[in-house]
Amino acid sequence: MRFSTAILAAMTALCVAVIAAAAGVLATTTARAARSSVEVEVRRAAEVFADLSEYRGSLYRAYAQVVSQEPRLKALVNTREIDHATVIDSARELQAGVGCDLLVLTDSAGRLRADTADPTAEGFDLTGLPAVAEALASGEASAIWVDSARAYQVQARGLRFADETVGALVLGFAIDGRVAATVARETGAEVLITMGPTTIAASSMTQIPGGEAAANAALTELPALTTPTTVRIEEAEILVISGVLPGSSPEQALRFFVLRSLDEALAASREGIARLLALAAVALLAAIGLALALARRLSAPLEALVGFTRALAGGDLKARALAQGPTELASLASAMNSMASELEAARGAMQAKQRLHDELEIAEKIQTSITPKEPLAPGLEIAAAMIPASEVGGDYYDVLPVDGGCWLGIGDVAGHGLKAGLVMMMVQSCVSGLIRAAPHAGPGAVVASLNGAIYENVRERLRQDEHVTLTLIRLNSDGIGVFAGAHEPMLIARAKSGAIEAVETPGTWIGVLPSLEGGLPESSLSLEKDDVLVLYTDGLIEARDAKGGELGRERVEAALAGCRERGAGAIRDALIGLWRGWVARQEDDVSVVVVRFLGAGGG
Repeated sequence: MRFSTAILAAMTALCVAVIAAAAGVLATTTARAARSSVEVEVRRAAEVFADLSEYRGSLYRAYAQVVSQEPRLKALVNTREIDHATVIDSARELQAGVGCDLLVLTDSAGRLRADTADPTAEGFDLTGLPAVAEALASGEASAIWVDSARAYQVQARGLRFADETVGALVLGFAIDGRVAATVARETGAEVLITMGPTTIAASSMTQIPGGEAAANAALTELPALTTPTTVRIEEAEILVISGVLPGSSPEQALRFFVLRSLDEALAASREGIARLLALAAVALLAAIGLALALARRLSAPLEALVGFTRALAGGDLKARALAQGPTELASLASAMNSMASELEAARGAMQAKQRLHDELEIAEKIQTSITPKEPLAPGLEIAAAMIPASEVGGDYYDVLPVDGGCWLGIGDVAGHGLKAGLVMMMVQSCVSGLIRAAPHAGPGAVVASLNGAIYENVRERLRQDEHVTLTLIRLNSDGIGVFAGAHEPMLIARAKSGAIEAVETPGTWIGVLPSLEGGLPESSLSLEKDDVLVLYTDGLIEARDAKGGELGRERVEAALAGCRERGAGAIRDALIGLWRGWVARQEDDVSVVVVRFLGAGGG
């Protein structure tokens, strides 16, 4: 053999040996790198699945909170006169608006009022379901519901009317292919959710050999796996993490599996090795460079997303992720940014709602604190009640004892709510101040002075158009009363004859005209021993039943005639009981003042 040939053969053999050794080393290295990368992806996918489950839960809680504030919904569960078909139709409208897959309504006792999945069902006791019982007891609950074919992520919330729990709302969202597809779309990993060994609740299988059936058969006996573990499916190596579906109980047998094909990841490295053998050392260096660049391209965006999720978990809802890296990671970053924005907006809305609730609570405390707790006056037995239609009412009543008798006031600010309540408090303060300054003044003069103050404050300063119906009575110890103002007719139950008299209140509304001087008439009434005087606001007689019929003054007079011989407190309770038994839904404030004259010198 020639020396040159031997040298060439030796160099060729050396080059082939070096290339083969390099190919072997690269094959081993890239296989390890590929496995490590797939393990990272599976772990990230499992984290995304957990974050998505938590996000869906917070989103569904927000949905349930918003829907539970719907006044029509509270009326549906609290009013038995509404037929079942109407309840079902309304429930379906709400379901379509929310976009949920299941909507269930119960009454305050936990009995089924509507189930959009089974429209004919009604009256079943659902308190055996922990979510329903917990929502009725504590206000809200989360759970997983399963039936023979589907699983639902449900959010239950108690429906409250004033301080009373009138029912429960349950929103259910199917755990189906949409959940699995979201994780698959954002991470590239596959997701399988099973219900027992034979039933598949959700799947995104597109890359696993044999599909969801083969995967389920291979995975059904696996224990919970918190680290990526290799499983063979149809002769393919698959990395998998598994566990119990978040929010479910062990007896529900709901499990999730996050999978990634290791063979698919290794295919790229094998292709690189084949090209390396063809292109020799240059291809080898290019493959190494490409592998390093790919690893960096994948790891940097994923680490940034992990840091972003940690910032969110720490409460920093203003944090945002950079949409960088591969399309899947950029899409995931955009989706998580949207989630953070929605959570930030929801927290802001909850804080604003809490501030409004606190302000209304303060206003309610102020209003109730200036109402007489136990109205007392010499020679009179007095009982009163005021029931606002909202947190702050627009009704007014007061009892102000003075030498030789007392002043009685009854009034109603147009409308109800916070503005009406503020005007009512102005009226109470002005009346109290005017009477304390001139306890023996005529009612006409007091009402005229009050009108000027209310007109200036409401019309000129606040630029509002509220008016007040008001009657002020100065009742002397001999039973003679002088009154002024325009309000609902007063009722007098005569002890001797048993007759019920309606005393009209001619006058002018407060706050309409800038001045009432010289034009406000005064009228008088006379009470004898054990006569009963009843003052009330229009919320009593204008209360409507489920058919829209008004209670009316005649029914109130009839009830008064039947209980006129009772004490003032019992008469008040009877009239309020009449109103409660009639009204279907309170639309206005209600006030009742009952005064029994005990006679001149009575105590």
